[in-house]
Amino acid sequence: MSLQHQARQAASFVRGADIVIGIAVDHGTGRAARAARLASAGLAKYYPGVEALIAVCGADGEEIPPVDAKVVRLSTRPGAVTERQDATRLLIELAAELSAKALAILDPDSAVPESIDSLLRPVLLAGQDFAAPVYRDSSGSGLLSSLTLYPMMRCLYGRCVRNPAPGEFAMSRALLGELSEGGGWITEAARRAPSLWIASEALDRGHRVCDTLIPARGPAVRGASGQVAALLSLIAENEGRAGRVLEGPELFGVPAEAGSDRDDARSGALAARFLAARRDLEPVWRTFLRKETVDRLMCPGERGGVCLSDGLWAHVLFELADVFRERTWFGPPALETFPVLHGGRVAAYRAGIGTDIERSCQVFDAVRTRFEQNRAKGDPVPCLN
Repeated sequence: MSLQHQARQAASFVRGADIVIGIAVDHGTGRAARAARLASAGLAKYYPGVEALIAVCGADGEEIPPVDAKVVRLSTRPGAVTERQDATRLLIELAAELSAKALAILDPDSAVPESIDSLLRPVLLAGQDFAAPVYRDSSGSGLLSSLTLYPMMRCLYGRCVRNPAPGEFAMSRALLGELSEGGGWITEAARRAPSLWIASEALDRGHRVCDTLIPARGPAVRGASGQVAALLSLIAENEGRAGRVLEGPELFGVPAEAGSDRDDARSGALAARFLAARRDLEPVWRTFLRKETVDRLMCPGERGGVCLSDGLWAHVLFELADVFRERTWFGPPALETFPVLHGGRVAAYRAGIGTDIERSCQVFDAVRTRFEQNRAKGDPVPCLN
């Protein structure tokens, strides 16, 4: 049964819904019951009397006790490479079929009842089309976003949310309709990291996007390698497009200090991993990065640390995107060594290098401009400054 047919069939059993709460659960994890209770509690507290539906996807065989809201069960193929993508698309197809005003997809591990209101309020009351969370305590889970995903996505699209690959987010009826009807689901980015691709589509189509504060601890990063591969795919897809004026994100109840993760203890382990592994990985890096880039990666920083600046990091990402562009299948060695490279950027961040994220966005944009200018002249990679 196709995803669209399953969505239509499920919608036929539901009279209607203004709000759909989507819960995508990995098979065999036993988290569906907790997530359904949490979603029901959030709806009862913040949206009593509103016609709502809880859609649980991927929890085949798991019993879900009765809750004070309508619940529908959806199925994906267990263990499929595209299981996460299928679940996300199925929830979107269902919400679009019901003409819901908003769909909120929750993270079954970290969501709290307040997540319901934090995600839905910007869409239902403020006219936003895509709302992504900023957590009061990110505990380091945002380092990949703040140091890599956010500045690069903002460089590509001119604006972005702070967490462009969220585990939970909300969408408007307008965006749901476009994603349901469009054919972009076959792209590499949609397959690797559905939420990052959805954010890119919202940005590219000119929809309103915003950050929204969730007063809880953020989840640990899952699928980081997929997010990186999806990002490189988006860089490749945007090759040759004119640059855009950089704009800051719209904030919905998000204080400036929210989401700070610089002092995360885990980042110290990432930095140590880079320092310990870079000598062994140097020959591998030289197979897909320019000699000048690798030489700079190997240079010791102050007190034996790492001097991986915003400009050097942007070069690494654009060079990796060139590798991605030339090879339809992108795997070892480039992607497998990315966590170590990311550890080097974390080490520099902890040492105070490139801690101004606004400045990072400007540096990424400048590097992209040089790459585009050099590519037009037949030299795809500009020299490092």
